[in-house]
Amino acid sequence: TKIQFTPGSLGRRAQDAFKNSASEFTGILIQAPQRVLLNVLLTLIKILLTGLAYWITLNLMGEPELPFIAVTSIAMAAGLIAYLPITMNGLGTVEFIAIGLFAGLGAESATVLTAYLVLRLTVLILAWLPAMFIMLYQKKSYT
Repeated sequence: TKIQFTPGSLGRRAQDAFKNSASEFTGILIQAPQRVLLNVLLTLIKILLTGLAYWITLNLMGEPELPFIAVTSIAMAAGLIAYLPITMNGLGTVEFIAIGLFAGLGAESATVLTAYLVLRLTVLILAWLPAMFIMLYQKKSYT
């Protein structure tokens, strides 16, 4: 079938999709408000912990004057670029955006880049370390 776009049709479809999503969210909110509240709470905790990690790392690397809220906001904003399919997991693009955003607060580019790479490496190590132990354990149990 051939898809035809008429003036305003894309806008109507977007509005319909928004209405459907809003309706679905309302249904979930009514049926399971505790789950929605828990999701919101856990998301806020994740955002605060992520911001804290960036703030502490930047502080330890010589940027003590950066406000926590600004660091957290920039870390979240820069992280959004990783969703664009430009590079694998946003490698390089996230750091580039972060350098630009932190420059507005007077942070040194080298410090921002180092902090981002240290945190990225830390996350990879923390994610893969348990996986390596699991794989080693499973390998031993089969032999």
